[in-house]
Amino acid sequence: QTASGPARDALRGGFLRQVPQRWDRLGREHRDHLAGSALAQDTDLLRVLAEAGLLDVADRDAVGNTRLHRASDDGQAKRLCELGADVAARNDEGLLPHETAPCPSARSVIKEHYDTQVTFPTLLAAIQHDPRLVDAPIDTGTGDTFLHTLARSNLSKHPQRKGLLEGLLALGPDASKANKAKETPLH
Repeated sequence: QTASGPARDALRGGFLRQVPQRWDRLGREHRDHLAGSALAQDTDLLRVLAEAGLLDVADRDAVGNTRLHRASDDGQAKRLCELGADVAARNDEGLLPHETAPCPSARSVIKEHYDTQVTFPTLLAAIQHDPRLVDAPIDTGTGDTFLHTLARSNLSKHPQRKGLLEGLLALGPDASKANKAKETPLH
């Protein structure tokens, strides 16, 4: 018979308190199972493992894939990114996590973080190095400039992008420059 309500919560709390002390006694297979469970849905277990330093988000498998390369859904990808998983880590084939994650929504989440942490800062550095690039299209298909791309960003979802936008605005981009669809960054 399974416990319910407060009894279940008390049993679960006791289990969670014991995880860090018993971690080393578990085999790798059991540790991987617990870590996978925590990343998939068990936020309490995830918190306990992360606080105890027992969840290595950089852990690699036999072909060099990190947990982020193997993220099975967008929630797992988001939690891994929040825990500091390296979005620029390459596996043994040289592929990035957003190129290999098995779930399309996980790939999308990882790509958003990759753009925020890697692509966009690199673009801003290039523009700062050569200010003539401030209004150059960064997407030849659409003709979007960096300002178009950042203006479309959900800044509340990606607060780091606000600093990138401020850095770009300091360089004086043309907010009236239209892309191929005749859209300005403000529209």
